[in-house]
Amino acid sequence: MRPGDGRATRAVIRNLWREVKTWNFAWEAHPMTSMEAFRDSASKWLGDKTELSDASIRCADWQEVYEHFLPELEMKRRDDQKER
Repeated sequence: MRPGDGRATRAVIRNLWREVKTWNFAWEAHPMTSMEAFRDSASKWLGDKTELSDASIRCADWQEVYEHFLPELEMKRRDDQKER
């Protein structure tokens, strides 16, 4: 497995879409202020809470993972503003 591995990236995204008790989805628990902050937090969570190997977590294309969730974050922000 090499950095930027497509299978690792898809596995990370799939696991971050898992529903969890405290949040709606796992990805929502991690800071989206930067790709690095998101990667560091999500990597730790994935290592602690999933069966993903360290190699899969490490070799995922984290820029792609981060960009995958940015539209979701924007949609969530718009929904939150509508509720106010």
